[in-house]
Amino acid sequence: SAILAGTGAWGACSSLARNDVEPAGTPVSKALTPPDDEKLSEAVRDALSAIDTVHGDGSLPEIPVEPKPSGIEGYYKFEIRTREPLRIELRKNQPAPAFHLVHEVGHFLDHQVLGMRGRFESESDEHGKLAELFKRIDESDVIKRMRKLQGQDYFFIKNQRGRREQRKVPKQVLKYLLEPAEIFARAYAQYTSVRSANPRLLVEFGATRAAAEEIQCYWSDADFAGIAAAFDDLLESLGWIRKRQTGTEAS
Repeated sequence: SAILAGTGAWGACSSLARNDVEPAGTPVSKALTPPDDEKLSEAVRDALSAIDTVHGDGSLPEIPVEPKPSGIEGYYKFEIRTREPLRIELRKNQPAPAFHLVHEVGHFLDHQVLGMRGRFESESDEHGKLAELFKRIDESDVIKRMRKLQGQDYFFIKNQRGRREQRKVPKQVLKYLLEPAEIFARAYAQYTSVRSANPRLLVEFGATRAAAEEIQCYWSDADFAGIAAAFDDLLESLGWIRKRQTGTEAS
């Protein structure tokens, strides 16, 4: 994650939370087994609890969440030949384990239940069932800025002293961040954070967004509103959320 000069202050809030819908279908948490590591297990359970308050799912296979000592924050792994899911790996001793677990769950959903099992629906022709969602994503300021940067060699940021500083565009990083599966997982993690209004997720999301250095790849609340609405429509069409039943208390 990174920050692009001029994107403004980034703090987490829950202005996009909703109380008029509730999850439907099978809880996502039933498909994931938390690790034995006590601290990491707590983060995983917090993340899964937040997801379960937002939506259910169709028929996710069961996989474990396993700790890893180093490397990137999280990784969704599947068997290359059979396309069967294997596990989600989550790095120990990181500042945002719950938020990064949600990101990897986004990959898991994309790969297993949003379209053809074993294929990332986000990477299918015209994004398949995710077409309307990606239309909103492509219209967002963050994605437009990132794609504009692809055609540049240098850009300016404000350093910690508030001075303009020229940086070389990290084109390989940009290429990775603009892969459809990565865009979807980031958007899903942000959506779950703001729709659940889960305190831990909001703090970790806000810290991840604010700690970025060079290229901001998350959205402001205003920029994300249309994307969140498209997620709502997608999840309702899948039967994973529904209008809250009359007399049901919002949790």
